[in-house]
Amino acid sequence: GLGDVYKRQGMLYVEGMNASGKLDIYDITGKYIETSTLAATNVTDLANGCYLVRISLGNTIKTVKFIKR
Repeated sequence: GLGDVYKRQGMLYVEGMNASGKLDIYDITGKYIETSTLAATNVTDLANGCYLVRISLGNTIKTVKFIKR
């Protein structure tokens, strides 16, 4: 669904990402890492671990967790 996140081959994809959307990546302690406005965000440079992704798509804002291995 809208705002769903999936990871494949070092890329983080957001379902329904568009020109007005953005995602903010934080580490598990809440420290800000980076912002992306792309439908596919390269996360290969992130250290392995757990991250929080805050997705803003129009009126929809959701936060999801992803594990970088």
